[in-house]
Amino acid sequence: MVIIRGKNYYPHNIEHNVSTAHPSLENSACAVFSLLDAGDKLIVVQEVRREWRKKIKGDEIISIIRQAVVLNNEITPHDIVLLMPGKLLKTSSGKVMRNAIRTQYIDKKLERWLG
Repeated sequence: MVIIRGKNYYPHNIEHNVSTAHPSLENSACAVFSLLDAGDKLIVVQEVRREWRKKIKGDEIISIIRQAVVLNNEITPHDIVLLMPGKLLKTSSGKVMRNAIRTQYIDKKLERWLG
């Protein structure tokens, strides 16, 4: 569960909305989580498809993601992190490791794609 201002959200729903917001975004390569100690802030981490890296600017993708989350979930992400392909932590079975990604985010160790 992701809790923002006392309301519960399913991370899978938000991640699906993000991944399908634009063809430049990799499917099943998104993680959302909240930072409760920082005032209930929603963080979105998403991989960009390799073939789109030179076709679109990072600011455009971030704007598209923000609009999709606001429209479908009625919350505004505090931060959206775009990653290079293959940089999102997953288990050997392909499941996204949200807690490890959250730790990387807090420690400022995510390799951001700046586009």
